[in-house]
Amino acid sequence: MPRKAVAPKKPAPRAPKSRRRSPYEIVQELKVKRDHLAQTMATRISKIDGRIAELEAKHQARIQISQLVENKTQEELMREEQDLKSKLSLLKKARKLSSR
Repeated sequence: MPRKAVAPKKPAPRAPKSRRRSPYEIVQELKVKRDHLAQTMATRISKIDGRIAELEAKHQARIQISQLVENKTQEELMREEQDLKSKLSLLKKARKLSSR
């Protein structure tokens, strides 16, 4: 039985090599990611700042009272109240004298 001539096999096609990115390309991609993240965070921060300003305006008296209670003792508050009363009394007297 005569043997058929076998055609030589073609080598399997190679998978294309992945191209390595240059350091410049990597840095550029990272800068773009950073800028996008900074923009996103700036937007979120501005929303929170707006909410803070809104609440501070709405509850200004309560916030100031809470700060006073946390930072000063009752004796200090009473002393400051007396000082303010005496200053107010002096201001009233000065106003009456200046209006004559």
